Amino acid sequence: MIYLLVATNAVLFVAIAALHVRWAFQHQTGSSPVVPTLGDGTTPLFRPRTPETLVVAIGLLGFAFVTVSVLTGWLPTRWPFYGNLAIGGIFLLRAVGEFRYVGFFKKVRNTAFARYDTFYYSPLCLLMSAVALGIGGNCLNRSADRLDSSDSGNLSKGCIVHSSTSSA
Repeated sequence: MIYLLVATNAVLFVAIAALHVRWAFQHQTGSSPVVPTLGDGTTPLFRPRTPETLVVAIGLLGFAFVTVSVLTGWLPTRWPFYGNLAIGGIFLLRAVGEFRYVGFFKKVRNTAFARYDTFYYSPLCLLMSAVALGIGGNCLNRSADRLDSSDSGNLSKGCIVHSSTSSA
């Protein structure tokens, strides 16, 4: 099951990072559903510039790296656990939103962005949050199981899933 969770979030993070790279070099218009707009639907709340959009893409690739490290051991001990909890928290906050233009509880709902946010962006953020928290919970359980097993020598590898298990 953990393999499915890791694959789901890793693929989503890489795909969304690729979209951000595309958006960084293809500037959007005010009526585009990828940037929140004022109630008039044409005035964007902000104008994303190329450097900031690329930073978001790099951050998403970093999230993919943290997620995949659960299976590979690329990061030390508890980093995948704490990293996935942080990722889950970030995307949960994004799904809830800031109560005006973004998230499930937004007040401005009559713009193209608001419709996309309601039906696609916020549910996707909620899914990614749940998956990241599930991965983090799995890391915690696996680390705790190693403390109780004779395989405690592998505890330094964090929450690597492919470690051997012993039957006691």
